[in-house]
Amino acid sequence: MERPLRQCVSDKDLVKIFYRGIFQEELAPRTLAKFKDFGSFMKADLPDVCILKPAHLSGCIFIDAGKSSLSLEQLDRVRAWFNRNLYDDIGRERNYRLLEPSVICEEVVAGKNEVRDYKIFCYRGEPRLIQVDVDRHTTHKRRLYTVDWQPLPFQYNKPLAEVEPQPEVLGRALELVRRIAGYFEFIRVDTYIIGKRVYLGELTSVPENAHGRFENKEADRMFMDMLISDLAQPK
Repeated sequence: MERPLRQCVSDKDLVKIFYRGIFQEELAPRTLAKFKDFGSFMKADLPDVCILKPAHLSGCIFIDAGKSSLSLEQLDRVRAWFNRNLYDDIGRERNYRLLEPSVICEEVVAGKNEVRDYKIFCYRGEPRLIQVDVDRHTTHKRRLYTVDWQPLPFQYNKPLAEVEPQPEVLGRALELVRRIAGYFEFIRVDTYIIGKRVYLGELTSVPENAHGRFENKEADRMFMDMLISDLAQPK
């Protein structure tokens, strides 16, 4: 967890440099501005539509009418981001412990209802399972699939979502993810599919902060068997 590469890619801005090094092109939403403190954030002119997120934590704020549209509660939330450490204050994930606080302004690549999240669990360089989250801003539901798009029948930390069609560009997403996964023993690569385009999101080392719950022990065992099925065959 303290490996320098894993620490670096835990930062939501620095991970984009990692992607550019692998693919030699922009495959993640662009960072439009980056702030090291709340004072510089308050002085900056931001686009009318963008996403604010702490690069060293989790969470985001969608802006659709310029910075002046932010409520006092939202501004307090941004201010607090600069003074929090995910390891010390929240989840004890050591890969976040040494990250410097920063907040980024990121381009919006699609409307909130257009974006589909495909979070791909990888082990020993291979995509193994896919998590799809739907209705995240209302009745958040989730469904797990195999990489050949067979739906799994159990809940994982959220109510079970309906089965949906396989994305047309799933093969492209898996191709990109496989090239990233080779740098880690385990990683979850978060991707977004908008139409026929695949965007790379965050890299997650500890999904659900290690507090993810399956509906029963049998589901937990089935998931782990599919994730690390070659554990007895080290490469």
